[in-house]
Amino acid sequence: HYSSVNFSGGGVYKFEKSNVRLNIASGFRAPNSAELLSDGVHHGAARYQIGDELLKSERSYQVDFTYQYTNEHFSFSVNPFLNQVQNFIYLENQNILLDSFPAFKFTQKDAVLYGGEVGFHYHPHSIHWLHLESNLSNVFAKDNKGNAISMIPATRNATTIKVSFEKSKWITNLFIKNTFKFAQNRVGTNETSSPSYNLIDCGLNG
Repeated sequence: HYSSVNFSGGGVYKFEKSNVRLNIASGFRAPNSAELLSDGVHHGAARYQIGDELLKSERSYQVDFTYQYTNEHFSFSVNPFLNQVQNFIYLENQNILLDSFPAFKFTQKDAVLYGGEVGFHYHPHSIHWLHLESNLSNVFAKDNKGNAISMIPATRNATTIKVSFEKSKWITNLFIKNTFKFAQNRVGTNETSSPSYNLIDCGLNG
């Protein structure tokens, strides 16, 4: 049986072209069937997953703050957060092979997750058809002993240059997007570090 009572509250204050938000909330998540009952190869992830039928529900308490500035040609926002999670469920590498695949077991610990996002969108008046956007996001996670938690995504920066064709009947916009993933060296037990990399997307909408 899984049950929970949750709360949430927040406020917004607006002044001129800016606004600030503060939210405080609790959260609840029961373990799903894969986390409870897995015992076999997950071919999509190329790993052997082991569940634990004794997993407890996750319980979280989060505080997040947002500052946003917007005018006709420029917007900027920053959004830090802090999330304390009791019984955080995650996969941990067991450092053994089962059926020729690395074995991972669903486990849980009390954890703290914190990080945020910062981004902007610039639309110059003199070059009305040009849009520049960039967003940086990250999350850090550690257990109650200060050790890194497994399976946490690396810091990510996405930058887009978009050209709009407002007078065209067929083409809406053309864009180039670069996503840069930073190296992930904050890794859990038996987890492998990952190097940084770039991903470039080019697209045409019409």
